Amino acid sequence: MPSTSIRKFDYDPNTRVLSVWFVAKHYEFLDVPPEQIVAFRSAFAKGLYFNSRIRNHYAFRLAPRGQQAHRAIDTISNPKRPALTIDAAIA
Repeated sequence: MPSTSIRKFDYDPNTRVLSVWFVAKHYEFLDVPPEQIVAFRSAFAKGLYFNSRIRNHYAFRLAPRGQQAHRAIDTISNPKRPALTIDAAIA
C-alpha cells in the first residue's frame, strides 16, 4: 500500500542511516539496524510500519536543505525493488 506521506527512502548500511523523504521534508534516522530496514521494505503499509517501529524509536535529524542522498532508490511505489538482505547489509 503506497504511503501518502513517505515519498521515498534510502538506507546506508555503512553508516546505518535511514533517509526518509516526506512530502515536505527529508529526515535522517540514526543507527537503524539492517534488520529494521528489511522489515520496513517488505511491510505492506509503509506509513504504519514507520510510525509504529521507526518514528520515536531512533534519533533523527532534519537533513540539510537541498541535500541529495548518494542514491535515493527506494520509492514507495516500486514494490519490485529487491529487498536488502541482512547478510549484504552486515557484510
